[in-house]
Amino acid sequence: MFVTGIVLAAGESKRLSGYSSKPLLEFEGEPLICRVVRQVLASRLKELVVVLGYRSQEVRNVLKQTDITIVENVDYAKGQSASVRAGLTNVSSSAAAALFIPVDQPLFVPKLINKLIGAYESSGANIVVPAY
Repeated sequence: MFVTGIVLAAGESKRLSGYSSKPLLEFEGEPLICRVVRQVLASRLKELVVVLGYRSQEVRNVLKQTDITIVENVDYAKGQSASVRAGLTNVSSSAAAALFIPVDQPLFVPKLINKLIGAYESSGANIVVPAY
């Protein structure tokens, strides 16, 4: 059993009026989606599902990783819960849990991801939530 990462990157970015979609915003020289995927792949997560929706083709065009599962959320306009469902539907049946990672969190680094996985494994809890 293992933990799967689900990157939520399907939203319309409505609060970014006048800007590109969040996944395509540049952060430290690369699109947010690329940074977040790179960080997740450097962690202990064994599987990665990336949920796209709004401007999905443009986001796909910047993703170079091949060891990820890309899921199209056709209901992205219905909100984040539709992306959660789309992501969970595509998680491997042998996964023990899923870790949701919003695309607009570029500081969600492997060390934090690994700490959350460790907390899940050692606690026996159904849900683990980071707090700051």
